[in-house]
Amino acid sequence: RVLFRSYSSDTWVDLRNLVICPLLEELLYRGNILTFLLHNDYSLWESILISSVAFGSCHLHFIYTFLKQDYSVASAVSQCSFMFLYTTLFGILVSVVYVRTDRKSVV
Repeated sequence: RVLFRSYSSDTWVDLRNLVICPLLEELLYRGNILTFLLHNDYSLWESILISSVAFGSCHLHFIYTFLKQDYSVASAVSQCSFMFLYTTLFGILVSVVYVRTDRKSVV
């Protein structure tokens, strides 16, 4: 419980950030986009890369949050670039797991 309290003082924000958003992201990016690409003449790696770059790109909106928190433009761009990189790499990882475990029917 202490871990969650240090993240946010609002239980609904915690629920949104730690449960709802990750589940919806998986349904959208792996369950819909990746599956759609795989079934529409894109190669396995094209499908994984396109869906993962889309996943990484959806996190670029955080630049607005950083700028509102008085980050410099350079720092906000740097933070968002790093966030894009690691979320894209994470997207590739979970896409490979998704495809290799053949869990398309679960989503």
